Amino acid sequence: YIDKTYNCTYNMICQRINMQHKIELKKVGFKTVFPKARQFYKALSENRDRLSPWFWWTEERVTPTYAKTLVFMTAYILDTKRKKLMHTLDKKKPYDEQFLILNNANFAGMTGLDNIDNTKKDAEMWYFVTHENEGKGIASKAIKILEHYTFDNKSLYSIYVKTAKGNNRSEKIMERNQYRLSVIEWNVPTSRRNPKITDLKTWIKQK
Repeated sequence: YIDKTYNCTYNMICQRINMQHKIELKKVGFKTVFPKARQFYKALSENRDRLSPWFWWTEERVTPTYAKTLVFMTAYILDTKRKKLMHTLDKKKPYDEQFLILNNANFAGMTGLDNIDNTKKDAEMWYFVTHENEGKGIASKAIKILEHYTFDNKSLYSIYVKTAKGNNRSEKIMERNQYRLSVIEWNVPTSRRNPKITDLKTWIKQK
């Protein structure tokens, strides 16, 4: 489920498809992150090599210790709250929402919507799952739950995802989940925060 107000019927359907993996999304906040902080840091430490090319904050220089990881997550949550406040004051301003992916109540990764734009009715989705949770369909289940939330609860019309050169696993996940390749950008930064130059593919799914 997304939070206490979210209708979890769709998630329950996903659970019945594969009872071995009970997949839930929990909205990132102080009450959800800190109880899973140790699991989060352990997963971060064990997955840095594979995550750091795509997520700048997984690099050891940014979150080298458990204490600094807590500081980073606190700043991350506060920045998200700041963007939501700015959106409340001006509906044209975009905002972000992030979620923990839980597999049988254990931390399995993260996903989120960046640049939620109520004018364009779209948002950018991102996600990752830890190495031990790959190949189990967990990423696809999390994406389906987030799509349901985005299209039905947020009333958006379009989700787009950017995959960097070499991220073949994500490209296959996009194809399996009926996202269509829209744009290819050559020699551009991975993201606004990550200056690494790569080729980016943009995938889109509409309601």
